[in-house]
Amino acid sequence: MEYRYLIALVLLIPASIRGDWTAHVVGDTNTVPHRYTGFLEAEYWQGTGVVVGSQYTAVTAAHMLYDEELKTWLDSVEWRIRNENTPITIRGMRYSASYASAQHAHGSNADQTFTEDFAALYSYESLSGGDFPIVAQDPFLHLTGNEEKLITGFPAGLYDLSDPRASQMHQSGPFTIGLSNHHVDFYYLDGVSCGPGASGGGLWVKIEDHWKLAAVYVAGSEISLGDPDNSSGVVALTESKLDLLYQALAETGLGPYPIITLQPSPTIHKNWDEETVLTVEFSSISEVEHAWWEYEKLIDNELRFISVPSHSSEAAMEITNTDSSSTIRIPANTPYYNNKRLRMWVRNAEGKTTTSPFRIVFTEPDPIIITRHPQSLELRDNADSVFEVEVEANSGPPLDFNWEYKPMGHSEYNELYVPDPATATLRLSA
Repeated sequence: MEYRYLIALVLLIPASIRGDWTAHVVGDTNTVPHRYTGFLEAEYWQGTGVVVGSQYTAVTAAHMLYDEELKTWLDSVEWRIRNENTPITIRGMRYSASYASAQHAHGSNADQTFTEDFAALYSYESLSGGDFPIVAQDPFLHLTGNEEKLITGFPAGLYDLSDPRASQMHQSGPFTIGLSNHHVDFYYLDGVSCGPGASGGGLWVKIEDHWKLAAVYVAGSEISLGDPDNSSGVVALTESKLDLLYQALAETGLGPYPIITLQPSPTIHKNWDEETVLTVEFSSISEVEHAWWEYEKLIDNELRFISVPSHSSEAAMEITNTDSSSTIRIPANTPYYNNKRLRMWVRNAEGKTTTSPFRIVFTEPDPIIITRHPQSLELRDNADSVFEVEVEANSGPPLDFNWEYKPMGHSEYNELYVPDPATATLRLSA
């Protein structure tokens, strides 16, 4: 099988005739996974990249960054979010020297070269406008399996320069064909084409109703351009390839562990009689294993963070987790949390990340005014003694009435146990 290297030159050719699994224009590019596909542009060619790892990092094909004629790596490339008008400067690139070595030894069209055709990019500006996807674990399993797949990219070379589709995002698929492993991290797929310019685009696999990035598109053939067949070649995101992404992440000050993308403000003001709902959003290169919350509790005269239990009358909180967020609900009239701090943790296989602590401050209620004090009573052996108090409080949490007594001859009051502290009546049995 002969492969064509999809250098992203804009060629003056007629529009191609579409087949079942050839590239077609994406209608809504803000959907998942299309929203993570970016337009990559160098001085003499253009192609595709995919945001992953963080909103500041992306992956692409190494040949998009390498000048084959001059045998040097490019100094600069620009990125456009879903091919929007404003270019973003790529600040750095991470690639393997093995790619240039393989190309010199075996040429551009060899499996040994394709398997090294991978690079990571980073910028100090968001490359996606906010969020980012996660990587499919065990790419061999998902690439060779029959799960739903698609490839995204910008195949400008399929069209004449005057055709508006030349600047639009495309996808090939969905399809369920399994890819075959040709050489180390390089996988091949017959019957699916993407077109020149799609190099560096993402191969996505639908796993449990979520699109996850499994590979980067690097090579292929296209019947509409005179090739004998339609085919696609991709590089899987294995650990060796993700190492380059981790290096790019390190340059941005981030890492392979989960990243908090949205968290509550440091101080949350809450009315006593309203439910408090707090949400933390996060993203991760790999699957999130666990997300949990902690709250402050006084233990041995020291405030410590402890995990919120799943069922606790004291905690009285409800936690809901998804793949990218965790929400905690604190019921109304819960004075226990006044001026206490909370934080949320999230963990993947690489490590864990926590939010900054945030404090809940309840709105101060109106002052409590005692409008009727208990009367002094003579205790009798044959009758109950009833003490009542009336108060005025227009706002705030439910009131607790704590009664105390002072034994004769003592200088201090002792707390008196009452079965229902919410009542304003104290009854002493005869």
